[in-house]
Amino acid sequence: MISACVFALAAACTAAPATDFDAFFKEFSAKRDGVVALDAAFTQKTMLPDEELTTKGSLTFIKPRRIIFHTDGPERTTLVDDRNGYEYDPEIKQLQIFDIEDNPQADIFFLGFNSNTEILRKAYDLTLFDITDDPRGKHGIRIKPKADSKEEAYFIEVNLYLRDEDYLPYRIHIRNDEESQVFIEVEAIDKAFRPTPQLTQIFLPQDTKVVENDRVVETVGPGGKRMPDAILMPPEPGTLKPAEAKPEPPAAAAPAPEPEPAPKAGAAPEAGKEKPAPDSAKKPGPKSVGGRKAKGAK
Repeated sequence: MISACVFALAAACTAAPATDFDAFFKEFSAKRDGVVALDAAFTQKTMLPDEELTTKGSLTFIKPRRIIFHTDGPERTTLVDDRNGYEYDPEIKQLQIFDIEDNPQADIFFLGFNSNTEILRKAYDLTLFDITDDPRGKHGIRIKPKADSKEEAYFIEVNLYLRDEDYLPYRIHIRNDEESQVFIEVEAIDKAFRPTPQLTQIFLPQDTKVVENDRVVETVGPGGKRMPDAILMPPEPGTLKPAEAKPEPPAAAAPAPEPEPAPKAGAAPEAGKEKPAPDSAKKPGPKSVGGRKAKGAK
């Protein structure tokens, strides 16, 4: 199941000139640097001498080094976090924890998604090839264990077929040995996907047995639990809104004129004479300064 995290598939191709090698991997790293997380669907076909097995599922990648695979038949969840692996089988309610060998070959699990290829290039012979029959991408990487490597190889050869837009894999072929191979198609890659903390873990219901180094180290209690520790993700691109400018406070209202004193009792205005205007009506209004608009005016 762990082999599902490597992607490739053999097709018509020609070797790329060696002079393009360093330039390609510089561009490869630049395109991958922007990948924070992604979600995708995959179909995996395992070819054995006497049978063919097909599995469908989904995968989640979270930078820097976590990959989660969910398969439907059989139902399994496999999580690879740097050098630690977790495989949950809901049918028997068991989580198996295992160590991934601490050597550069383990980095093959992450080549499909992260941007750092330096360690991998030390452990494998990498060559480039051109794809001529698929509009999704024209570049590929062929990966083989070094002939003088003292470490046990996981495979004979892997070919990664990369999308032009971001160099993420869309197709995969893994030759495990002379008699078995794995073909994987990756579809519906969503780079805007931002998983909640819970989606970066495996949920274990009550009574699940946790097995490490062939020994039961825990039985999950009531309410269940999630493993391993969650990863907190930044928000989905475009969801952050810039701080809105605070509106200026409205200008203070002009004070209301004082009411005119009431006439004395018994006094009446003389006929034919207009009532004089109050002094406030005779004063001119405030002048503008330098022609500028009042504060708050548009």
